[in-house]
Amino acid sequence: MCNAALAFLSIPSILVGVPKGGDFIDRSVGAVVNEQPTRVKLLKEEGCDLTKPPAGKLEGALSIYYEELVETVVEALRRSISKAEKLPRTDRPIPVVLAGGTAKPRGFRELFERTLKARSFPIEISDVRLAADPVTATGRGALVAAVYEK
Repeated sequence: MCNAALAFLSIPSILVGVPKGGDFIDRSVGAVVNEQPTRVKLLKEEGCDLTKPPAGKLEGALSIYYEELVETVVEALRRSISKAEKLPRTDRPIPVVLAGGTAKPRGFRELFERTLKARSFPIEISDVRLAADPVTATGRGALVAAVYEK
């Protein structure tokens, strides 16, 4: 599962979940290239570089599944924001912050940003950033959300 949220002043206003994510990529790529998902995960998080043309079947499959995942997440977020009845009011563009193990490969931010800019988005985005520590950022974000939950 891959989750996205629109948060303003650390308070989530829109939450989106898509049934694809890091584990989906690991299993799918593993099945395509006949490799264990745990090995795919290791390569994905430690050596995958989405800025370069894929070298070999494994990197090619990772590239394809990452592009599909990003397309799905961006479209789900666009649709949810478009349908939202109440959005935070701001006169400034909102940044997008990427987090989680799935965001670790080099070039993920650039892929996400290109995909986002290729679509008409219902709100103005200032920039796309990668959390300093993508893996722990997700847990810290969940903690902030839990504190503000009623």
